[in-house]
Amino acid sequence: MSKPKQKALGSGLGQLIPIEGATSGGQILGQAAAAGSPLYLRPSDIAKNPDQPRKNINNEELIHLADSIREKGILEPLVVAKTEKGYQLIAGYRRLLAADILKLEKVPVYVMDIKGGPAENLELALIENIIRQDLNPMEEAEAFERLEKEFRKDVKIIAKMVSKDSSTVKNAIRLLKLPEPVQQDIRESRLSAGHGKALLGLEDNQELLMRARGEILARALTVRQAENLVKRHNKAKKTKTTREREEENAYYDSLCGNISDALNGLKVEIIHHGKNKKIIINYNNKDNIELFLKKLNIIVKS
Repeated sequence: MSKPKQKALGSGLGQLIPIEGATSGGQILGQAAAAGSPLYLRPSDIAKNPDQPRKNINNEELIHLADSIREKGILEPLVVAKTEKGYQLIAGYRRLLAADILKLEKVPVYVMDIKGGPAENLELALIENIIRQDLNPMEEAEAFERLEKEFRKDVKIIAKMVSKDSSTVKNAIRLLKLPEPVQQDIRESRLSAGHGKALLGLEDNQELLMRARGEILARALTVRQAENLVKRHNKAKKTKTTREREEENAYYDSLCGNISDALNGLKVEIIHHGKNKKIIINYNNKDNIELFLKKLNIIVKS
């Protein structure tokens, strides 16, 4: 009778995780783990990772997992790291929570030999969660950002680690630019990551973005419909901006004409854009200057 195949976690994580008792550290985790036997530890002996990237745990999902474990046991061992203080969880957060619910005496684990200390522990926990697709889009975005900023990982390296395109990683991180209420909508599945990416088209106008968000939720718009809504808002915003600019230009053109008439037809220019705003009065001779000064009630002493 052949052994059941164990689920591999992905080449990115497997290449980073040496398992105690494994004979080939370069293989993916599932293959490496198969080469050694798991240990059995009490759940209370496994410290939960304080930087666990998964923040939202669905209670129904957890109860379902506990029911499955009660019926079939833990089919895939947890992964822990050996530290000076004992064992710390790397992979299997939900399984450990389910074991606590069931009050299991022991759980199967594979023990990692981490040479880099707590920083590597956290890095591997982030990667493991991403590869397993255990994170919601916002948790994934936060994990990518931590890998990039905290661990100085280039986006291309992160993408390779988790078997995604660089553009996918970049777009995920951009979700963190959304207002907190929209991020919470995505965490709680009221909106999808696709809706969030569509709303980023309005990130330069937070009031308009929140108005669009309300419309998407109220009308239960699809991602495509949300994209079209954002396009319409941007078009209307552009039209309004163009109209305002035209009205502003007309005002300053009229003002130039009024000043010119008061100065017997001297050419007047007003530069009203940018930081260095100017009024330029062109003159032909000394009489023009004296007329200008007279209009300003300025008397020049000779």
